[in-house]
Amino acid sequence: MQEMGCGTFWALASKQENRPILARAGAASRIIRALVKHIHVEDVVLRALGTLRTLSSEMEVRQDLVALEAPQHVAQAMAMHRDNPAVQRDGCAFLSNSAVDVERQQVAVATKAEIEAIVEAMSHHQNDPSVLSGATFALKNYSFMEKNIRTLLSCHDAVKLLDYTMKNCTDTNGRDDAVIVLERIQTCFTDDENLEDTVYRSMMESVELNPHSSSGVNQVFHTMKEYDWSSRIVAGGLDAIQTLLHRSPSHKNKVRGEILITLMSMMSRHEDSAAVQLRGCALLAIMAGSEEKCRHTIRDANGLLVIVRAMRNHMNNVDVQVAATSALKVLSVEFDCWFELERSGNTGIVTEAMGAHPGSFQLQENGTQILTRFSSFAAEIGIAT
Repeated sequence: MQEMGCGTFWALASKQENRPILARAGAASRIIRALVKHIHVEDVVLRALGTLRTLSSEMEVRQDLVALEAPQHVAQAMAMHRDNPAVQRDGCAFLSNSAVDVERQQVAVATKAEIEAIVEAMSHHQNDPSVLSGATFALKNYSFMEKNIRTLLSCHDAVKLLDYTMKNCTDTNGRDDAVIVLERIQTCFTDDENLEDTVYRSMMESVELNPHSSSGVNQVFHTMKEYDWSSRIVAGGLDAIQTLLHRSPSHKNKVRGEILITLMSMMSRHEDSAAVQLRGCALLAIMAGSEEKCRHTIRDANGLLVIVRAMRNHMNNVDVQVAATSALKVLSVEFDCWFELERSGNTGIVTEAMGAHPGSFQLQENGTQILTRFSSFAAEIGIAT
């Protein structure tokens, strides 16, 4: 029924004069409802995205779709059906239409999931010029805003895929749009580098001059939030907070709670940065060792999985592994730590890290302590059952 309904809307929307009528009749909400409820059914998704792509060319309908969070739902559908070129092509076209409001001369701020969906479409369909062309056109529209360029840069292999498209796409428009996006990335990168230098120096000088200031942690944290697109500033901020904690342990009272949770989300955002993961794990080790409440905060905010991802993404970096296992060593005093890792199938990560770096004494020591505790907890469960 939903597949047929979306197909009927699509046929009607193919005539421009029908689109305002469909909008006033509430077609947008019905299509989104069908897409969300049947997002695993490829035929429903195909017809829903085809209809959304067609309707989104009309400003009146587009505003309704944005209010219904259609871009987020489309990105989710693209992620679930990555191998279907039609889903990727229509998804990119819809996101492209959603990116720019020509009448108001405005560009939408995209979520990471939306930009990532476009980049993944390029990755999975490198030999399909229609997908590459649609994806680069969408990125060209989003890249009018620097914030979107920074989000694009945080997506795995984005620049490499754009470079590939520029050189290999058989569609001229796809190649030309890739060139434009790469040029904007280079301009943004140069400007950001200069800005990063200034902000980084200012932040570190402030910490050196006022290491005991009661507002020191908050100042560093606000700088990190304002420039959270920069892995260098985030890593520097984590370093600065550690410095403040070492010089004045009372600062721990400011870090616990919401600041600690936000710092973990920054680690997730910059999971490809070894510097961020190293300093983030080191800070988690300090905070986890300060009190039981902090350990619960870390666990409840999925901090264990943040640490595991740091280990998986940087398995060859011994410093990251030492910092991550140092954090796990402190957290592993609690049964819930073992239980969460066991439930998510991640207890083997410690053994994997130890095997990757047999020459690191600190890593072997951390790992042995963690595994001993895990074995003890497992035995307790065995006895209980």
